[in-house]
Formats: sequence, C-alpha cells, structure tokens
Amino acid sequence: MSTTLRSRTLKATSTWDRDTTPEKKKQDKEIKRRILAGWTAFAKHRDKFKSNIETCLKR
Repeated sequence: MSTTLRSRTLKATSTWDRDTTPEKKKQDKEIKRRILAGWTAFAKHRDKFKSNIETCLKR
C-alpha cells in the first residue's frame, strides 16, 4: 500500500526505521532525561498540584 503526499509516493511499512547516528542517540538521551526530570518535579510537588488551593496560588 502506498500514498502520495506533496507529489511524493510514500510506501507503508510495518516497522519504523530509526536513525542510529551518534547525534540521534544523544538527542534521544536528552529527551528521556527531560521527561524524567519533569516527572521527578511533578512527584516532588504532587501534594501542591493535587491540593484544593486556588490555581493562581499554585504557580
């Protein structure tokens, strides 16, 4: 099965081909680090986010 997008034909595949260049690996590590940092900050301040105080005071 194929589709056309902006006058280019794209072929459907069942798997994703990932680039394995060093730059891509470094970028993937940075993305994972930032996601982990966000969840860590959320867990640290969970009680504030889930409390019944007004939203303007949570900022």
